[in-house]
Amino acid sequence: MMVKCVGFVALLLSYAYSESPDKIEFRFGVIVTCLMMLLLASPLFSLGTVIKTKSTATLPFPLILSGTLVTFLWLLYGIIIENAFIMFQNVMGLSLLLVQLSLFAIYPRAPVAIKKE
Repeated sequence: MMVKCVGFVALLLSYAYSESPDKIEFRFGVIVTCLMMLLLASPLFSLGTVIKTKSTATLPFPLILSGTLVTFLWLLYGIIIENAFIMFQNVMGLSLLLVQLSLFAIYPRAPVAIKKE
């Protein structure tokens, strides 16, 4: 896994060095935006389990909460410097993270015990 990760980063860096400077901001921005969306949406892959068990025990609350705070701060930074990629990434990321946080308001942390009659 580590070799794949290092290889992927090396591929991205070699692309960044070989691409013309006037095109790199847009193209590299699209790549980074896609990777960020995958990272932020990854806890939603267990959404079926959350709904089925009516419990958010499978979701990493500290990671989601800190991600929400950091994403909000990056959104403010993007607004200040008027960078479209940073603003778009973080509006989308903040939306995903707020959906994940809302699951903690809807479902309890511990699974609901099923009553036998």
